Amino acid sequence: MRNNTTKIVRDSKRRVLSNHFSGTLVVEGAPSDKFRIDSLSYPDVKAMSLMAKRVSDFTWSLVLLILLAIPMLIIAVLVKLTSPGPIIYKQTRIGRGGREFELYKFRSMSVDAEQKTGPVWAAKNDLRPTRVGHFLRRFSLDELPQFINVLRGEMSLVGPRPERPHFVDKFTQEIPEYHLRHQMLPGLTGWAQVCGWRGDTSLRKRLECDLDYINAWSLKRDVYICLMTPWELLRGESCDR
Repeated sequence: MRNNTTKIVRDSKRRVLSNHFSGTLVVEGAPSDKFRIDSLSYPDVKAMSLMAKRVSDFTWSLVLLILLAIPMLIIAVLVKLTSPGPIIYKQTRIGRGGREFELYKFRSMSVDAEQKTGPVWAAKNDLRPTRVGHFLRRFSLDELPQFINVLRGEMSLVGPRPERPHFVDKFTQEIPEYHLRHQMLPGLTGWAQVCGWRGDTSLRKRLECDLDYINAWSLKRDVYICLMTPWELLRGESCDR
């Protein structure tokens, strides 16, 4: 739905949406990459386009869950046979508007992986995954149950990847504008991911991509990101997003 408070601020030939405060977002790697923050609101897009996005999300998620039923069953059996604990791992994440929801994943770590350390940011050489979990995470197969989150309307096929509350608080302290990425539903894949900003990479670059996606969102761009995602997955360089 159209919101008249939306304001796009341009600086150094870049664009960003912002939220009712002032500040500066400095992006690593480019001297001119500065965003002047003035005000924020939800993306100024037509209701029919958002409705089409939701219908597309629901339809494709249902189709893919049916097509991937056998591979997902095999993964479930492997997870169960190789380590004790539940097959599906539920984790609280932050969604649109800062609302919490339970994200579904195939369990890729031991049940007590973070019992002593607390929440830990995943790194490329993370030693916590099980043998099967390491393979699942390398090709993002542990994310397949999130098609259920898409069906439930908690996620979209394309959007900023959702993060845990602990890290949202931490990242917001480092970059106050971080919460701007919660203007749209989080996605299974996103612009930051297909641009290579996944796992233990630059948080600021990832935020820049997320805000660019929100600012220039279109169904056409969603299709492009979906088509690019398999190539990124085949590279097998991802860790937890």
